[in-house]
Amino acid sequence: MAHLRNQRPQKHHLKQTSLSSNTQAILNLVACIGAEFDLATLVSATQLSIEATVAHLSPAIQAGLILPLLSHDQKFDQKFDQKFDQKTVEATQVNAVYATYRFLCDRVQQAAYGLIDSDQQISAHLGIGQRLLKNNPGLLQAIQQASRAFDSQTLNQPLESSGLDLSGLDLSGLDQQLSDIVNHLNQGISLIREASETSETSELAALRPALVQLNRLASRKAKSAAAHTAALEYLIQAIALMPVNGWQSQYALMLHLHNEAAEVAYLKGDLVVMQRTINTVLQQSNDLLDKIDVYEIQIQATIGQHHFLQAVDITLNALAQLGVEIPARPDRIAVQQALQNTAERLSQQPIADLIHLPEMNDRRSLAIIRLLTKAVSAAYIARPDVLPLLVCAGLDRCLTDGNSPLSSFLYGWYGVILCGLSNGSNGSNGSDEIGQAHLIGELALNLLEKIPAKDIQI
Repeated sequence: MAHLRNQRPQKHHLKQTSLSSNTQAILNLVACIGAEFDLATLVSATQLSIEATVAHLSPAIQAGLILPLLSHDQKFDQKFDQKFDQKTVEATQVNAVYATYRFLCDRVQQAAYGLIDSDQQISAHLGIGQRLLKNNPGLLQAIQQASRAFDSQTLNQPLESSGLDLSGLDLSGLDQQLSDIVNHLNQGISLIREASETSETSELAALRPALVQLNRLASRKAKSAAAHTAALEYLIQAIALMPVNGWQSQYALMLHLHNEAAEVAYLKGDLVVMQRTINTVLQQSNDLLDKIDVYEIQIQATIGQHHFLQAVDITLNALAQLGVEIPARPDRIAVQQALQNTAERLSQQPIADLIHLPEMNDRRSLAIIRLLTKAVSAAYIARPDVLPLLVCAGLDRCLTDGNSPLSSFLYGWYGVILCGLSNGSNGSNGSDEIGQAHLIGELALNLLEKIPAKDIQI
């Protein structure tokens, strides 16, 4: 390895080699692709035939600037045939061609990259991204599917039922290609913006909405791999590509991108970006229910910082906007009255029969349940007098509008409260509360099995 450490290739060294202009151009293009690349990607980027691409690349290999990573006798296999159409790949196999390569070292790549001025670098990355995208029909299909989901979105329809959830989208085999393509295209954002501002019908202008969806897809893949820094950067790029009047012209997409950015910023630990994004949603949302996602994120982040009182206050404020008034500092009479009202409603039918209530589908009620359950742990620690009011308000909503995926969570907490009352402080001997708590606990477990809740299942 000593000979590699001692090599210090400079720009003038590459210029003075006997490489032809075609080889030099290929080398510069490869430097934009990355330190390691495969022939399939290079052919897509050059738009030349495999034979012509290899002919231009071979002098750089012979000069030792590019190193092959596969054996000399490696033949093209089926994966290359799948990446190119018949016009690009000849029917005959090409022998004595290296399928995968890398630069001799980082300095060689940097030297080749440095021979391109900044404007040419931007154009090169943009061109590479465009050509790679055109050679990925699966990714083009994914973009179209994602775009259609938002085109059909109505403002009164929950995201999860509108097709905006991409969890079912098949991106298998496109993971690395997706990030490569998006990274190249993102480096050409300035050119894309300029083109869309001067001519909305140009090819680059048409690329702008597609790149929004590409960044969204790339963010989802990065998030699933816990690469939160990359996921947030993709979302920031997507938001930056949206039109100035995006909140008016593409409300559903803007809301989704900001909700995702707030969540990923929270997961990354970037509370400044998280709060800034949350504030934008709270200011721009034209429906109170569209603010619930960011309220949940804000509550969770506040709990994560051990600011439990603040988390309860945020929840009570959001609930008040939804018409659920819960006092921040209730007196004992208010707590007893809430528990009594809930007990009376539960006594109207056998506890076990509550599992047969219809599923909750009212958006406002579902939002209320989500907020209540988010704040329960904070109330338990910081404001235990508020805890029974949160639980009783949630159960009252379930008994009125049906069971939600979080009903089991509320019933479980109600059982805990009943066990706390079993010390006889309410004038009973405690046996009634214990028996009721047992029935409530069984109901909670059965509900969790019937209506799974991924947020609370272990």
